[in-house]
Amino acid sequence: TLGAIAAIVLHALVPRFLAMYGNYRLFVLSMAVEFVLLVALAFLQVAALVVAAFFLYLVTVRLIPLYIDIFLEDASIDETTGGTRGLYLTALNFGILLSPLGITLLISNGDYWRAFIASAVLLIPIAWISRRNYRGFRDPRYQLLRWRSVRKAIASRSMVLVSTANLLLYFFYAWMIVY
Repeated sequence: TLGAIAAIVLHALVPRFLAMYGNYRLFVLSMAVEFVLLVALAFLQVAALVVAAFFLYLVTVRLIPLYIDIFLEDASIDETTGGTRGLYLTALNFGILLSPLGITLLISNGDYWRAFIASAVLLIPIAWISRRNYRGFRDPRYQLLRWRSVRKAIASRSMVLVSTANLLLYFFYAWMIVY
């Protein structure tokens, strides 16, 4: 819960960080931090350090899709933006649905370290592709979050419907894991 709250607070601050450092730098930093945290979670033995690493991981893992979304916005042509995002979300959700199977195959006798190492290793091709394609990324002008914009989004029926569908999807994923 604390990790989710911290991620929400950081999401509100991200436009300021984007304006100062740029999307590519923040993405690379987040990927590096996530990699280190996953390796740490695989091998740490001290409970307090594990809790701290897991907390930081929960915050970092929620920021990376935001940076990827900015890359997608830049890479897609206005006429095909919906199709590009749809393909991205389909791949993302496919991974979310298959991950319990992958975890089941990796973990035996409480060997959770395997899942953390597998996750860290899967970050490597993503980092390589990103470095290859976005190293010279030119950031757009980022606008700071204004409450007026939030009210406008809430007033938009399509934004409310999309946000509700997204919330329900993530609610389903949360309960699917518990079940």
